[in-house]
Amino acid sequence: MNIAGDLASVAPWREGQSIVVFLRHGERESVPSHEFPRHDAPLTHDGRRDAQSLGVKLGTRLGSVRSSPVPRCVDTARAVLVGAGRPTDVHEDRVLGDPGAFVLDGDRAMAALVELGFHPAAKRLGGGEQLPGFADPDAASGQMIALATSLLAGRPPAVHVLVTHDLILSTLVARIWGRALAEAEWPGYLHGVALWASGDCYMVQYSKTECAVPSRLTGATAKHLGA
Repeated sequence: MNIAGDLASVAPWREGQSIVVFLRHGERESVPSHEFPRHDAPLTHDGRRDAQSLGVKLGTRLGSVRSSPVPRCVDTARAVLVGAGRPTDVHEDRVLGDPGAFVLDGDRAMAALVELGFHPAAKRLGGGEQLPGFADPDAASGQMIALATSLLAGRPPAVHVLVTHDLILSTLVARIWGRALAEAEWPGYLHGVALWASGDCYMVQYSKTECAVPSRLTGATAKHLGA
């Protein structure tokens, strides 16, 4: 189920509070299982349609939209904006991809993914291991969360959408949960993590699992809750 369905079960959605959604891009053209998708691999017709439907669901609740600069993410963001009846200017943010918060050296990181295999490497990152070319997974997760929490204080309350990639999203979830994701938990197209402020902490929901963001990933950010 994509984030459009998950949002209905999130209390801040029903209560009209601000939420940040880290969203995997829409369905892209498929590639052979042993290959990595091209940087410019486009969205499919269904991927664009489903992203637009998400925008319709968000409607006037939609706040800011940011995206990885990778074309399939930018096109997802634009489709969400179209669905919500908004101008389609997209704020591109390299924290969300190309290379993203989790990558320090793109060439070394890609070499590590090729050598280890995509999902085995993702499992090790999710477990907290720093692989060649990659940032410390907790430090990078903290950077992602800081970006999200900076948007929550805006007024009026809104749903802010940050379009990113499955490796980034899966590692972020894994570090919040404190364990690598199982294959069945891997984020599909338009799956996402909802994050919101609650009392003196931040909460997230991924699929149907709700939990607090560990304090090790928020650092000084927690001091600004309610600011």
